[in-house]
Amino acid sequence: MLVYEEPSLKILVIQQRGNIVLGKRQEFVDELLTFFKNEQLKEIIVLTAFNAVERNDVQLTG
Repeated sequence: MLVYEEPSLKILVIQQRGNIVLGKRQEFVDELLTFFKNEQLKEIIVLTAFNAVERNDVQLTG
């Protein structure tokens, strides 16, 4: 996980680059939500991607 911060713009970007460990998704989400609450963030924007390995041929070729 990578974290970027620009204090002058009051922006914090978290980039999750790898898969979440199997069976640990809820723990990951709970810890992330705790972090957000502790930081008293005003807004959270979630951007997602889908790993090409998990997609089928029709999804990849249109």
